[in-house]
Amino acid sequence: MRDACRVEAYSAEGGGKHFMTLPERIWQRGDLLLAAAGSLACVRTLYLRAAELGKLHQFLPCPLTRADYAAGQAAEHLAARLREAARRPGVGGVVLYASCAEVLTQCDLEQVAEQAGLPVRILLRGPLVARTRNAVAELEQILSTFPPPVGEIPRGSAPLPVLPPDFSGVASLLQSWDAYPFLLTAGGCTGCLTLGDDATAGLRLEHSRFDDLELAAGCEAAAVNGIARGFAHSGRAFCGLMGSAIPELLGMDYTGIQESLAERGVPVLRFPCTGFESAPVGVDRALRNLATWRRPEGRDNQRISILGYSDLALGSRQPLRLGAEALTTRGYQVCVWGEEGFGGGELRSAPALNWVVTAEGLGAARQMEADYGIPYFCGLPLERYGLERWLSRFSTAAKGAPPEKPVEHETGNRTLLLIGAPIATEGLAWAIRGEYPNCRILRAFYAPYRTLKELYRPFLTADTLLFGDPAELAAWATPDVLLADPLFFPSLRPWFPRAELLACPEPGVCGRGGLPARWLEDVACVMSAIGKSHTW
Repeated sequence: MRDACRVEAYSAEGGGKHFMTLPERIWQRGDLLLAAAGSLACVRTLYLRAAELGKLHQFLPCPLTRADYAAGQAAEHLAARLREAARRPGVGGVVLYASCAEVLTQCDLEQVAEQAGLPVRILLRGPLVARTRNAVAELEQILSTFPPPVGEIPRGSAPLPVLPPDFSGVASLLQSWDAYPFLLTAGGCTGCLTLGDDATAGLRLEHSRFDDLELAAGCEAAAVNGIARGFAHSGRAFCGLMGSAIPELLGMDYTGIQESLAERGVPVLRFPCTGFESAPVGVDRALRNLATWRRPEGRDNQRISILGYSDLALGSRQPLRLGAEALTTRGYQVCVWGEEGFGGGELRSAPALNWVVTAEGLGAARQMEADYGIPYFCGLPLERYGLERWLSRFSTAAKGAPPEKPVEHETGNRTLLLIGAPIATEGLAWAIRGEYPNCRILRAFYAPYRTLKELYRPFLTADTLLFGDPAELAAWATPDVLLADPLFFPSLRPWFPRAELLACPEPGVCGRGGLPARWLEDVACVMSAIGKSHTW
């Protein structure tokens, strides 16, 4: 008799590129769109593949929310997206990539196809149908039914990036903790951790895998057995339990799983991930959970904890270096929170200060200040000019010194637009303004989802914008230079045809990289070129 659930260690290897993948086969024909439905995890996997192959103009992301499925509105929303696609030039048809969520909720995909206004073919894939369907053979049959192509989809447009899901961010965060990270999933969701993501090769993560028969047999008891075995061999202090879309839609009994694991001596902290929320939102909630799980005893007045850092949030630790060195010379020990030690599930004494390096860390910092009286300060000190501003904030938090004076923003004849996360772009702005005091610097935070807008709202100023659509950005600013992750460029180039585009990889967008070591020199080159060779 087969187990009702299997447990596997995550591996970035697999799905080899030596053979023709399903998306590649679809995109061989230049008039076909691949429409990807499902949770963020499902859609991001395909988005990264499209970006890698230069096929974003043939990709239509259709992320759906838990509420869409619960209210029975998934089909309606999909049909609306496809009707929009039908109005695009060159589109001869759509292959609708359906996910496990559409299978599980019995979404009426045939009705979606009928209402689309162009030829639509449905391809079911994923763990819940893999046992009974051959997706490769079905795709070949599907492609043969489309009318002959009469043109191609032009390359002039592309969707904005699809962000990583919540469990992706939490899994990255837990790498700094003495944790055994475990993801409850049907199995396919881990694909969003691989493509385009250099930082996941050594990711410490185990996950479940089950098909339709195993799901019918009940997965909770088998998952508990697998988690208990894996935790016993891990040597870690606690299990960090995460979920994904299928367990969320099933209403899986997380409380029962936690209680069963506790009976077997496994300390568990559940992180309420669903696969429908973005990584920053998931990390924000995870840090709040960690902040209230164990009450620290005493205070270490020589330690400063870094809140909000993970490989996915910032990439390398290079942006932390200047600040850590400055604090070390002042007699402090600086550690990423979680790396100070977490023996037996109890955090050591509280730090003197919390240093918040991403928006994801602000909620936990405020909570720890209210509960334990730990002050905090925010910022990333980049280059000498940024370090001066950052040290001013540190002094205010540490000594209660007068607050820093507001900066007088001089408006020159050049405008620089920074797109990225709030604290990272603030650090960039500090450093650039020190070099170019007459440059007007604007910052925009990409927040296509309501919960992400709420997370970023405390960082809004007169020179910032929350946006989820290129039109919002174009109506707000006409920059001479646009500094952003390169995955934004295919979408934004048609809206900013005269702007110089300067690449600054953001791990939370492209899944790899981080702030380049010579970024300020790159800015200098572009700013110098604008002054000499462009008139605006």
